[in-house]
Amino acid sequence: FLEQCLKTYRDKRMGFLEQCLKGLGIDQKWDAEKVSWDVMGKHSTQWIQCLYVAVKLVAKELAIITAVFPASRTESLFTSIVAPTILLLLKCGRSMLRNALKDTEKLFVLLEIECHLSWVLPELLTMLKGPSCAPLVEAISSLRSVL
Repeated sequence: FLEQCLKTYRDKRMGFLEQCLKGLGIDQKWDAEKVSWDVMGKHSTQWIQCLYVAVKLVAKELAIITAVFPASRTESLFTSIVAPTILLLLKCGRSMLRNALKDTEKLFVLLEIECHLSWVLPELLTMLKGPSCAPLVEAISSLRSVL
């Protein structure tokens, strides 16, 4: 019974987080490398807003999982639910950074992204503990190394 509850909860919450990002304008098709400079500014603002919302959603998700499910299942369930959301945000962020690095006039975009990342990443990293979260921590480090 517990396995079925975990699977159902995971599937529903993953869908919910995906819909949240989609509602904020971020999805798998989002690619900042193929946009004009004007659109790039809008994308960076949109991505930064999504980053803040996603960190709050991830924190709430961890609180719910911790309260409802056994401690032995918390880390793996949490990671399986939030990993797609975090990885999609990081993919979009990396795409923006690669675009911004092509033109020195877009340097302010890099600075803005770095500023906001430095504000939210400590909170996010405190939630990403344990071996199953290691790939997410690596992906975050990879994004920061682009900066």
